[in-house]
Amino acid sequence: MKSRWIFHNLSSQLPSWVSNLLSPFKTQNHQNPLSESSKFVLNHADLSLLLSICGKECLLHLGSSIHASIVKKSEFLDLENRLSTRSALVVWNSLLFMYSKCGELSNAVKLFDHMPVKDTVSWNTVMSGFLRNGEFDMGFGVFKRMRDSGLYQIDKATLTTILSACEGPEFCNVSKMIHALVILNGNEQELTVGNALITSYFKCGCICSGMQVFDEMLERNVITWTAVISGLAQNECYKESLKLFVKMRCGSVDPNLLTYLSSLMACSGLQASSEGRQIHGLLWKLGIQSDLCIESALMDMYSKCGSVEDAWKIFESAEELDEVSMTVILVGFAQNGF
Repeated sequence: MKSRWIFHNLSSQLPSWVSNLLSPFKTQNHQNPLSESSKFVLNHADLSLLLSICGKECLLHLGSSIHASIVKKSEFLDLENRLSTRSALVVWNSLLFMYSKCGELSNAVKLFDHMPVKDTVSWNTVMSGFLRNGEFDMGFGVFKRMRDSGLYQIDKATLTTILSACEGPEFCNVSKMIHALVILNGNEQELTVGNALITSYFKCGCICSGMQVFDEMLERNVITWTAVISGLAQNECYKESLKLFVKMRCGSVDPNLLTYLSSLMACSGLQASSEGRQIHGLLWKLGIQSDLCIESALMDMYSKCGSVEDAWKIFESAEELDEVSMTVILVGFAQNGF
């Protein structure tokens, strides 16, 4: 009897069936959950969700078992006819995601190359897989193939993914090329794209280009501001970073944890004890002064400002310490002649 691949009332039973399917694989008791004897019958949406979970949890064996079952069950998959349907394409994109997240790039590429129908998500998934696994040349190659084909829309996910790989002075021209493509596609006012451009430019050391993108953005959020404040601090433009932090606080966007960390980095670079103490006061009022990263940044700031006693007070009162905290306080003592 052919499986109908239908799972009724999935939404109300989702936690239960996901847990039941995943539990054997978390205990190493591997078995095919979609075998003929399995009580689970899943549709396209269910399979896509399950494969996405396999990718996020790196459950390669389970994902591969599902792939094998999909290929085996002819009522679900007819290579030439059914794969071209939109619902089936979603499943295959989820398979691409699963293999790439599990680091099985060869399987992902093999699957991608044999897909008679692809969409932008397919290309983005393979490209992201290469970049995530450090295969930058291959990732950029996929991007070039996608762009040169002219058959697929380069969307904001494509642009943000490729920009995330542009890091270091050698990628400055690449970032500018992608920026030109952003303008050509009319994506320059997309908030996520603008944020990705700013981050990319600062990571490449292209400070003026990053500031230009920031200045021309009609909409900004906390990620935008933090990207610039952090980027300036990381490029040792400490004074400009701190000025922008003050400007941000005067506006309608509240800083987040990363913003405060970047502002403390700027204070450390400037040895600006007064500004650092003010930020410490703000953190205390917000109740986040005891965050482990914040404590390390405060210790670093006070040490570089010559206030080792204050750094030691934070160290002594810390609820939790890690290797970074220990290193910061030891370096601080050494820098101040102790």
